[in-house]
Amino acid sequence: MTGVVLILGAPILVISWRRKRTKTMRNFLIGGATVALMCAVLAAVSQRQMAQCEAAGNPDCIDPGAAGLQLLFIASYLLVAWIAAILMYRDAR
Repeated sequence: MTGVVLILGAPILVISWRRKRTKTMRNFLIGGATVALMCAVLAAVSQRQMAQCEAAGNPDCIDPGAAGLQLLFIASYLLVAWIAAILMYRDAR
């Protein structure tokens, strides 16, 4: 997830590097790491929940919310990063 977040957040990182706004770049890197950490914790919790469900003898264990919530976290970060990149690019012209 960290790689996905960094690849999707690349436009804001590149533009903030070129505009010498290292504080903005640092804040988005911290935000990306936070999103990746939240996705990792969510995946671990989901995997443990499925293991406990199967250990209880239930063969029909599903967790539809984990993937959707991870997608929501990444999409939110992506939306904010790209809007910030567009605004920063337009501001400097």
